Amino acid sequence: MSSSIYLPDMRRKTLIESSVAWRSQTNAFWNA
Repeated sequence: MSSSIYLPDMRRKTLIESSVAWRSQTNAFWNA
């Protein structure tokens, strides 16, 4: 039953990756 622990971890990783991607996109926009 590790899925109960695995799912929140996946969600957290997705949130972090999306926030990092959004930040890099914003930086590229302002640096352009």
